[in-house]
Amino acid sequence: MHIKEELLWSYLHNETDEVNKKLIADHLRNCDTCQNKFLALENQEKFFQSINYPMPSERFITLTSELVLSRAKTKKKPWVAIFKTSLCIALVLILAMFIWLILNTTVNFTISSKTSTIALYTLPLVLLMFLMKIFEVKVIKYL
Repeated sequence: MHIKEELLWSYLHNETDEVNKKLIADHLRNCDTCQNKFLALENQEKFFQSINYPMPSERFITLTSELVLSRAKTKKKPWVAIFKTSLCIALVLILAMFIWLILNTTVNFTISSKTSTIALYTLPLVLLMFLMKIFEVKVIKYL
């Protein structure tokens, strides 16, 4: 039976308890497969530690931390999203009922073709403008 890679990573980073540390060390002395796996992980770790990653500029760090802190200060209101969604669904249903009413008018309730055409083309545009205002489309500013 071989040691799982997650456990080898924990052993490599000294994140195992003393009992498991001893068991793993004993197993690594006797099992060539696990020893090779462990050496490969160790080499991989050394490789990634040897890479010199570029540091971001001070301006980037400052702007990013200010942005994160400003977003953390704003209180999130989960009910707002539910309200906006339900309002959007209600408006779409009202629009659908209105269009159905116009298309299925009876003799008792007549609308001129000009009025129905105006209603059919302008009401969706007004609804769309209203929905855009509700959801306040925001522009992302790049640093």
